Amino acid sequence: MNTSDVERTLFNFLDQNRLLNLGLEYYIAENADELKQEYKINIDNKDFLGGFLPNENTVILIADRIIDTSEVIAVASHEIFGHAMINFLSRNEKAKLLIEIGNEFKKPNSPIKNEIKVLQNTPGYKNISQYHQAEEIFCFVAEKVKINLFVKYDENYKNTVNNLDGIIQNIAAGVRGNKLEQQIFPKNVNDLGVEKEIVDIQKSQDKGLSR
Repeated sequence: MNTSDVERTLFNFLDQNRLLNLGLEYYIAENADELKQEYKINIDNKDFLGGFLPNENTVILIADRIIDTSEVIAVASHEIFGHAMINFLSRNEKAKLLIEIGNEFKKPNSPIKNEIKVLQNTPGYKNISQYHQAEEIFCFVAEKVKINLFVKYDENYKNTVNNLDGIIQNIAAGVRGNKLEQQIFPKNVNDLGVEKEIVDIQKSQDKGLSR
């Protein structure tokens, strides 16, 4: 696709889901060389279609690697509903959720077993930490979410591994209603923004305490 078609599809998608007020920036590169020049990142992996740069708060897409509009929406959903919107949770909420997702990896009947299988069969995800993998699982779920505009934001929503779709719906509802804004600002792609909270929660769990 060309950059104009990708941009049109992306912003129509955001408008339809009433999520133009997420506070994100968007950069659509014509090709990987342009992306390298603009952000000093080198993307040799041909399967890389887009990404989220948390330090820039920017979603990037590579137009000439994207085949059609459905692929634009899949990539946008992964990066926006997944990597960006998980940072609209509080630090403790995100940390607890990543720990819970991480604990599912060895459960044969996990509700996210299909997403875990995809991750484990994708070479690019093998050398990242368990909790970065957990965030990617969240993003795989996000790719399939169809935003329901009738969902109302619930500030007491239970964020668990059994309702990842519902977490995304609830965050989107909070953004639409101007009741929720970004809480976590990771420093770079290697930073989850909640590493300290993960350690603290795990220490408490090891002591038999609950939070």
